[in-house]
Amino acid sequence: GINAEYGGMGLSYIEIGVVSIVVGVLYYFLSKRVILNDVSTDPEPPSFDKLKVRNYSSETAEKQKRLYPDLRPRHYNRTPEELFRIVKEVVQNQKDWELVYFSEKSRKLEFVATTPLMRFKDDVLVWVNRTVEGVGCIVHVRSVSRVGRGDLGANHKRILFFYELLS
Repeated sequence: GINAEYGGMGLSYIEIGVVSIVVGVLYYFLSKRVILNDVSTDPEPPSFDKLKVRNYSSETAEKQKRLYPDLRPRHYNRTPEELFRIVKEVVQNQKDWELVYFSEKSRKLEFVATTPLMRFKDDVLVWVNRTVEGVGCIVHVRSVSRVGRGDLGANHKRILFFYELLS
């Protein structure tokens, strides 16, 4: 048959087409299952300061509660100022995360996370608050995909990965 050089393998155009269709159909059905592309550890997150991101809705918060009941803010026994410095360092040390804004006064930062395979850009907001008791602090995260209605769980995974990096 007609062959195209693709990654060093001699695949026919038909084989490439079939693989593309299968991947597309799988993505379509999986994205229908996970219909969320905006995930936050706070049901009423603050707005982004630099990046242009839509507001987080109460409808999104309800969907998220059903899909990701495990997603909660994390508590740390450090001062908010100290932990904010650590948060900033963690973000700056990730290869595919670009820090675009930070404010030490409000202890908020924003970064763009680029997905490894498809190179999609997702917007992330992190903020550090003092606990109500005044001992330690709480770290919240919101991660939003720029493209598509569903993210196949990528934002949820990113938030959990971020918390792992802080531990």
